[in-house]
Amino acid sequence: MVYTTQTDEVVDFDVYTTKRVRLPFNLPYDIASGTYHLHTTITNADNVSCQVRESTSQEPYTLTIEEKSQAGIFSKATVYAQDDEEGSVQMENFDVSKSPTFRVACIASLAKNVQYKGGLTLYLIDTVTGMSIQVTKKPLQVDLTQADDMTIITSEWIDPKTEKLINNRRYRVALFGVVDGRNVDLLPISTTSPYLSLINGPYDKYPEEGTNGVEEVSIKPTLQFVDGCLHIQQQGLKRVEVYGMNGMLVASSAAGGTNNLTLSVPKGTYVVRIVTQSSRYTSVIR
Repeated sequence: MVYTTQTDEVVDFDVYTTKRVRLPFNLPYDIASGTYHLHTTITNADNVSCQVRESTSQEPYTLTIEEKSQAGIFSKATVYAQDDEEGSVQMENFDVSKSPTFRVACIASLAKNVQYKGGLTLYLIDTVTGMSIQVTKKPLQVDLTQADDMTIITSEWIDPKTEKLINNRRYRVALFGVVDGRNVDLLPISTTSPYLSLINGPYDKYPEEGTNGVEEVSIKPTLQFVDGCLHIQQQGLKRVEVYGMNGMLVASSAAGGTNNLTLSVPKGTYVVRIVTQSSRYTSVIR
C-alpha cells in the first residue's frame, strides 16, 4: 500500500438517498510510475468494513502513473520563503501570527545544452485539491542561453487571508514556463522540499467550502465540448471553473442569473467544476 485517505468527518448515509462522497486524493509527488489498484471501503461505528463496488464481481479500479517527463530546462533549483522583514524562514509550519505576510522565491540554474527565453511564473498548488494560486502578478521574462545561467524569481507579498490559504495544508511551489506552446512546471524533481504550510492563519478550511466533500446527488449538469466551446446547462447555475490537468485555472465565469454558460477553451483535457445554488459537480471533459 502506497497511499491511503479518508473523509474528514463521519458521513451519515440514508438508505433512501444517494450520496456522493468526495475523498481527498492527492498522491505523493514522488510516487513511482506503474499501475495501482484502488480500493474504497466504508467502516461503520462497530468498525466493520465493507468494500464499495457496483457488483460483487467487480474488479478494483486501476490507476496508471506514467513516467514523469521533465522539460529539463533547469538542472537545479532552490526554493525559500521570507517573512515581512525579508528574513529567511522555514517553509513548513510558517507562523502567520509572527508575520502576517510572506513571499516565496526560487533560484534556478539552466541545464546544459538548452536555452530558455520566455516567461516564468510562480504558483502555490494545493496538494489535496490541486487548486493553483498564482503568486506573481505577471511572468518574469528571462533570456537564458549558457549552462548554469541563473535566474531569481520572487513572488508578490502573500497575505494568507486575501489568498484564502488554510492552516496545516501543504502547498507545493511550482515554477511554470511555456515549452512547445504548453504551460509546464519547470521545477526539477530533485528540488529539495518545495512545500509550504501555515499555522495560526485565518482559515482552517476554504471559506467557500460548505459540504466537506459530501453532497446529495441531484440532476447532473449537461455539458457539451465541441470545437473549443464548452456549453453548460444546469438549473440554479452559479459559477463554472475550468482547470487544466496541471491544476491551473484556464477559464471561469459566473452565471449571472442564467442557467446556461458558454466558455471558449482550447482543445484538450480539462477538469470542469460547476457550482450551483445547492451543490457542486466535477467532471472531466476531452
